[in-house]
Amino acid sequence: MRARAAVVGAGAAVTTILSLLVGPAFAVDGNGQNQPIIGDLNGDGRPDRTILTGTAPDGTCQASFEKGKPDGTFAAPVVHIIVVPGRTFGPCPDMGVVVNLTKHPRNELVAASFIGQAPGVNADLLIIRNWQVVDTASAEFQPSLIGTQDFNGDGYGDIWESSDQHQAFRTFVSSQGHLVTGPAFFYDVRSSPQVEFARFDRNRAQDLVTGYLSSRDQPGLPGSNGAGAMVIFGDTGQRVLLEHTFDFVSLTATPVDVDHDGDLDVQVSGGGLPDRIYLNNGNGHFAPAP
Repeated sequence: MRARAAVVGAGAAVTTILSLLVGPAFAVDGNGQNQPIIGDLNGDGRPDRTILTGTAPDGTCQASFEKGKPDGTFAAPVVHIIVVPGRTFGPCPDMGVVVNLTKHPRNELVAASFIGQAPGVNADLLIIRNWQVVDTASAEFQPSLIGTQDFNGDGYGDIWESSDQHQAFRTFVSSQGHLVTGPAFFYDVRSSPQVEFARFDRNRAQDLVTGYLSSRDQPGLPGSNGAGAMVIFGDTGQRVLLEHTFDFVSLTATPVDVDHDGDLDVQVSGGGLPDRIYLNNGNGHFAPAP
């Protein structure tokens, strides 16, 4: 777990203890603090590379932008200043993803701060187009990772965030160009939970499967604290608990079409047991394979 400038509550102690019990967290496909953000920001159809460099020596919020070239390389970096509404000092956005929230020719850069929002700023997510903040949204305070998927199947980009401060993974979906809290949500003490994205119920919405580790019950599932494997449907938030143990062990849940029927099943590994297969009937129901 990386150090933060903010004061951390008692939950961080639980996170540290559980992390020691299970070893390093699994990687998940998302961007962290100061990592390069790949995506087309200038509307020319080629991926660009952007790094939110945090607070500059002069106190401004800056981004280093490298335009994508036809040969797959990037042009020399150009520095852009991002004016954050309400901010006079304090942290700047230092992580983000490129998404398409509207039909605007230019994609948006959705940015957040690992350190937390600056004094005077009342939103956790900044929606930036052409280096101007065009909208904001409330999200996870002090996220560890941020990524994008289409959770409601409308063809526009949605956002997910993972936070070891809130010990949670949460989605935020596009709605008429704005970002609102999505239904897919689960608790995990790790900053980088084990998550894979797939479609389990034959619609366009992106779902997810996770091998989670939590000291709290999952929403709507009493007695589910500990370790477990779970499918969550991105458009409805419906949760299907495949298995659960009160032991703090590492479980991995992987989508795979075991029976070759076109519907993704789930393979669960770990817990000191042989791999387990849960067959999917394509309508949100899973059953252990014989």
